[in-house]
Amino acid sequence: MQIHEIMKEPVVVEPEDYATRIRALLRDKTRIVVVKEDDRVLGIITRKDVMLVTSTKSNLKAREIMSAPVLVFRPDEEVHEAGRKMINMDVYSALVMENNSVLGIVHMEEILQSVYRPTTKKVSDIMTADVVSCDVSENVVRVWNLMEYHNLTGLPVTREVSSSRRRYKKLEGFVTRKDILRSGTIRPGEEVHFSNPPPIEKAMTRTPRYVRPHDSVDACVNLFKKHDIGRLPVIRDGYELIGIVDREDVLTLYV
Repeated sequence: MQIHEIMKEPVVVEPEDYATRIRALLRDKTRIVVVKEDDRVLGIITRKDVMLVTSTKSNLKAREIMSAPVLVFRPDEEVHEAGRKMINMDVYSALVMENNSVLGIVHMEEILQSVYRPTTKKVSDIMTADVVSCDVSENVVRVWNLMEYHNLTGLPVTREVSSSRRRYKKLEGFVTRKDILRSGTIRPGEEVHFSNPPPIEKAMTRTPRYVRPHDSVDACVNLFKKHDIGRLPVIRDGYELIGIVDREDVLTLYV
């Protein structure tokens, strides 16, 4: 299978469009917008790019906040090879171009769904045990910076719990870049204006999807597709967070 068979129509903006309009586009399912002038691609804008625009600079235009695409595919590129490139370059979306014209955009989930075949593997076989998470008491600025530092699209939110037998991190929620963007009043680019930044629980999802170590990888793929999510916390008794599994972990099995 080739990339052109699974690519999607890109969302396009003009270089003079304002950041406020682009932010509105990226609050929903759109993850990347393409900046074009006539038929020429000038750059892309991601949620990461637009979140760094403060309210005092909301009159910025697309050409002032766009960046160059990290990865570009040819339409005839084979999907397994494309998946390997995404993993190696640690990117989740890429433009599809030919003769300097953008034809579409492809995300890691489309590649995963195209190469996926049922497997006997379990979550415990592929999960990452060393989980980057944040405490429910953390503020949004610190959590955003944590995502930036580790290049993550989302984090489990936990709370320290103690019992007579043990102390552990209990899963309380999950927060993504989209959650922070959609919260509206929370913009990490404004951190200099925050004397007391709001807590992450203001933006997090309080009932996140999760899996257990003995669950199948097939179950993960189904959850990814059904709920349009890319990361799943792994828990055991007491909602103890013990790992994370994402699309990249699953895609690695196939490519």
